[in-house]
Amino acid sequence: AGNLVNQDPQILFDWNAIGGSNFYLLEVDTSLSFNSINKRNAVTSSTTTAISISNLKFGRTYYWRVAAVNSSDTSDWSINRTFSTIDQITLASPSFGAQNEDIRLFLRWISINGTNGYLYELDTTNSFNSNLLESGLAGSSTVNASGIQVFNLRFGTKYYWRIAATTSLDTSNWSTVFNFTTLDQISLVSPAD
Repeated sequence: AGNLVNQDPQILFDWNAIGGSNFYLLEVDTSLSFNSINKRNAVTSSTTTAISISNLKFGRTYYWRVAAVNSSDTSDWSINRTFSTIDQITLASPSFGAQNEDIRLFLRWISINGTNGYLYELDTTNSFNSNLLESGLAGSSTVNASGIQVFNLRFGTKYYWRIAATTSLDTSNWSTVFNFTTLDQISLVSPAD
């Protein structure tokens, strides 16, 4: 990762090998001086030139660098690279303003790597404060969900929904709010009129 935007909160960092190195040191931080409370250190085993870091904070700019270590010396740090993490989830379906949706349907979004799950809210008001509010957690650390099925919606009703991602250390911003309207009547098929 280098100079990239909207990266997941779990990233695989990799670099070119230096002959004779025994292992590598990696530093990742939200501060260019690598001294903040968000600093993460990692040490590779043997000559591995990649390591995964998880639980990065959402919506932050990060800097990273690597140094090589052998039995008698440590190299200077590499040139710093930068990237930013995603700050909100992208909703997929039902699409914004969808009409005639079923009263049982899946809310779907684009999943990201490194989450513990997703918070969701579904309501008949865009302030998410009515007595019909449905909310909860979709997915878990073992199942990185990209949707949740909702049941028993009201006929002919406009619903609003949003999603946020969670890790063990942070929660993303809420997604953009989407809305859809459920169907209000049945379409007859046969016999024809």
